[in-house]
Amino acid sequence: MNAKQNPELYYLVNPVYSKKIHNKTEEKVPITNKVPKKKDKLFYKKRIQQVTKDCIQSKGPSSQIQAAYNEYLLACIEYFKEEDTMELIQEEYSDLVLETHSTDNVDIDELTEDLYIKKDDPKIEDFIAIKKSALTTNKPIEYPKQKVVDIKNSKFKTKGVKKKEKK
Repeated sequence: MNAKQNPELYYLVNPVYSKKIHNKTEEKVPITNKVPKKKDKLFYKKRIQQVTKDCIQSKGPSSQIQAAYNEYLLACIEYFKEEDTMELIQEEYSDLVLETHSTDNVDIDELTEDLYIKKDDPKIEDFIAIKKSALTTNKPIEYPKQKVVDIKNSKFKTKGVKKKEKK
């Protein structure tokens, strides 16, 4: 059987397309946030730590646990990259001072009149004859450039990690 004889079956049996279909159906299933009980955490603490150490060395007890650990790592790395990028960008604006305006003395009627009632304001064209000429500039246009952010800086490697006390 080929794709021309039965295209629907070929589409559904093909592993490339079946993964896409499977992923779409997975997204529709609501994700429940199951939290393990504190008692269970304490009971399995040592075993969880050992499995985590094994997964770091790519020696996980099963492929399912190793895959879950890899997903966890990807989520952590993505979170850290976003946090570090945000911090670097915010450092540029650390000396920015924002002015605060009080809204206590606001007259709503005056604002409405200013916003919605069109006034005949005098324009400069009413008083001076202005000649319009074509702009001829040979300057190249400077387009905005994407900011380069160094999130691989060594200061971010251990940011937020609690230091062990020496005994």
